[in-house]
Amino acid sequence: MKKSNNVKECVVEVHNNFVRQLYDYRSDIIHRTSDILSASFAHELKSNKKTILFLSSKLQQKRFKGLQDLESKYTVTYFVHHLILQTIESLANLLRVLRNYMEDNSNNQSLMEEGKVMFAYIGDNKEIVSPSIMYWNEFERIFHEQSV
Repeated sequence: MKKSNNVKECVVEVHNNFVRQLYDYRSDIIHRTSDILSASFAHELKSNKKTILFLSSKLQQKRFKGLQDLESKYTVTYFVHHLILQTIESLANLLRVLRNYMEDNSNNQSLMEEGKVMFAYIGDNKEIVSPSIMYWNEFERIFHEQSV
């Protein structure tokens, strides 16, 4: 997978693929139409178990990628979970691109010579490295690289 350091491109992509959907949905429910959710109730007489499910609306399913199968019934909990995961993946991709940009455009030696403030530490091979370098493996373990 190609390593990207184009911050503008990444921000535009996140906006076009996710943020705009949130904004359009918000705009729809404020200015155009109310969004009515449905619910499902089940009562099992033998065990007296009662189950109620609040289902996401057709408008929610239509607006957000990954939920566009209008014949399926998604719960509100699933819908919110989907939005939270999409938010986390978008932020993780932005962080990766920012990291790549800083790695490609930073020159520790020139910063030191110019007396500019920087955060760094001495690595295993006595080279100056970013203090964040030790955390990126853990970051990638948690947030599997989806796209860059």
